[in-house]
Amino acid sequence: MLYARAPSEKGGGRLRGWVTLPGPWWRVVFFVSTGSDVGIGYELDYPADEPPERARPTFRRIDPPRSPDPDERARFTAIQTAISAVNQAKEACGPNVNPVVLPGSILGQKGWLVYLLASTHERGTVVQGGHQRFLVTDDGRAVVSSEQLSRCALQHLPEKTVGLALNTPFYDHPNEGHVFTSLSTRLDFFLGTERGLWKIKGSEILFFEPVSSARQGQ
Repeated sequence: MLYARAPSEKGGGRLRGWVTLPGPWWRVVFFVSTGSDVGIGYELDYPADEPPERARPTFRRIDPPRSPDPDERARFTAIQTAISAVNQAKEACGPNVNPVVLPGSILGQKGWLVYLLASTHERGTVVQGGHQRFLVTDDGRAVVSSEQLSRCALQHLPEKTVGLALNTPFYDHPNEGHVFTSLSTRLDFFLGTERGLWKIKGSEILFFEPVSSARQGQ
């Protein structure tokens, strides 16, 4: 969307990242280089009650770029800190990642939750895993903890695919990484674990008890 409205930024090397902010509208602010610092060069507002693919966002070019407010800067810094930690540990699941930063309070924590969501530009391919979650300090400058929500996995899909399936020995139940996979692909996601089979359909999670366990309880 940004490159369609501001094609000069594509390959220009000035864009430094973006942050999505909640509100009456979902606002995406884009950070650009301003000498030795960064500023907000563009803003996109999406109606909060409409799917992004149907919405008509409001686009604003800010020239000269404005200074980020404290909340925007802390969120941006937290994302950069998480990306730096992934790069240093060489744990990235491919070259493409989409960041999401949320207040840590939604999980009863102080600081910021930064999700680095693996993605791909390859047509006909979906990402089944590789998403990571970080807890970062209030100022955004230090990682408190990190967790890999799902193992790296890409899958080529036939045109009429209606669901995804994956077995894993690493998790007993689905987490937000698996839910994001179902939401982003718009496909049912079946996750096999040692406890049994889980079906994730968007934000809905169903558990199917193993046949052996069901018979033992009869």
